[in-house]
Amino acid sequence: MKTSTFLLLACLCCSFLGCDKKEDNQTPNTDTFDANGKTLLGSANFSSAAHATSGTVKVYSDNTSKYLVLENFKTDKGPDLYIYLSNDLKATNFSNITKLDQYSGSFFFKFDKTVDEKTKDKVLIWCKQFSVLFGSADL
Repeated sequence: MKTSTFLLLACLCCSFLGCDKKEDNQTPNTDTFDANGKTLLGSANFSSAAHATSGTVKVYSDNTSKYLVLENFKTDKGPDLYIYLSNDLKATNFSNITKLDQYSGSFFFKFDKTVDEKTKDKVLIWCKQFSVLFGSADL
């Protein structure tokens, strides 16, 4: 099989398997997070792993949604970074919160209320392409 044919087939397979799902990429909300009427479920500071990562993460809930709030967040740029809630640092059992396209600042994301932050109590900044943990926080 020619290399060009193989690459074309690989690209087609990725598109059918959903390697880059649009719903994984939320635009971060950079407005000031309004915690009024919301319950704080957990808070922690990030620790660096393979790359320098810092800041605070908080998880809030209201009647309809949960919110992951990053404050004074900073991490190195990566080719394929995601925010996961996981029960370990290896991302073996995780919920994908969003693809991360902003590497510093204060912002928040709304996520599915059914995700259990008690069992998935680690917030990971994860490079999906290379399976590398940039940084984490224990809620």
